[in-house]
Parts: sequence; structure tokens; C-alpha cells
Amino acid sequence: MNFDLVIFSNRLQTLRNSRNMSQLQVATALNISVQYVSNMENAQRSPSIDLLIVMADLFRVSLDFLILGTENNVDYQKKMAVELAQSLEHLAKVDQLLKLLT
Repeated sequence: MNFDLVIFSNRLQTLRNSRNMSQLQVATALNISVQYVSNMENAQRSPSIDLLIVMADLFRVSLDFLILGTENNVDYQKKMAVELAQSLEHLAKVDQLLKLLT
């Protein structure tokens, strides 16, 4: 399995459009130029690893999905929801302990 810039560029454009974001909004969020976003969407430029990480966070997808399109993004979102629920349970327990101490 290899990185395919054309497939990646289509995935990037699809993600941006599904979030109703302009190229300018994506560029601003990623701290890059609009031209860079355009070049990536036209398969003229590859993103750096650091940029891929920020992009995955921006679009709330896994790096596997962003780069290769292989991970079921729904599964990734479910994993993130479970982690969030666990964190909220932990915070609730901490809150209860703090109330007992005060």
C-alpha cells in the first residue's frame, strides 16, 4: 500500500467540502497559504508529516484514513467517543472526591 497523491488530494477536497470549509478557512486553520491548500487538492504538492497530523486533527479523522483511506472513519470516531466518555467519567469521580474534601 503506497501513498497516492491523486487519491489523497481527492480525499482532502472531499473532507474540506464535507465540513463546508473554504480553502482560505483550511489554510488559516493549518497556518499555511491558500496556494498550498490548492496545490495539495490539485495533486501538485504533498503535505509534510507534521501538516498531516494537524490536518487529521482539523478534520477529526485518523492519519490512516487521511493518508491511505483504509481505516473506517466511523470506527475511529467511535473510539474517540469512548475515550471521551471515559475521560468524562474520570472527571466526575475527581469532582466527587473534591467535594468530599471541601
